[in-house]
Amino acid sequence: MKRKVTIFTIVSALLYGLVIILTTLTPLADIGENANQFNTTGMWLAVSMVFICYFVPLILFLSGMTWVKFVMAALCGVGLLSFLPMFLGGSFFTVNNGMSLSLFALLVACGAGVVINIMWYFAAFRTK
Repeated sequence: MKRKVTIFTIVSALLYGLVIILTTLTPLADIGENANQFNTTGMWLAVSMVFICYFVPLILFLSGMTWVKFVMAALCGVGLLSFLPMFLGGSFFTVNNGMSLSLFALLVACGAGVVINIMWYFAAFRTK
């Protein structure tokens, strides 16, 4: 169980970081005054914060604190609640403004994030 949870957590973290980076490459980065631009300090801080939020609980979980699985489940739910609106927003933007390669990559990464986070719950809470 720990192996699958670890793999899904790492993949989810990488996908979330990828989504942040891809978002800065899409036309969505031009919307709003506080949007991160590619390769700025704000973008890298956002990616770093995501990795900290994923890997600190994972390290605690791997060190034997199994109760952290419930904290990770809550964070996984936050991830789902982030990936879904980003997917829907990217889809809406694509319908209105046309498809670009960066938007397509963002939609694929968000869709994969939703699938991986759902699989994480099955890996973490499946009974034998």
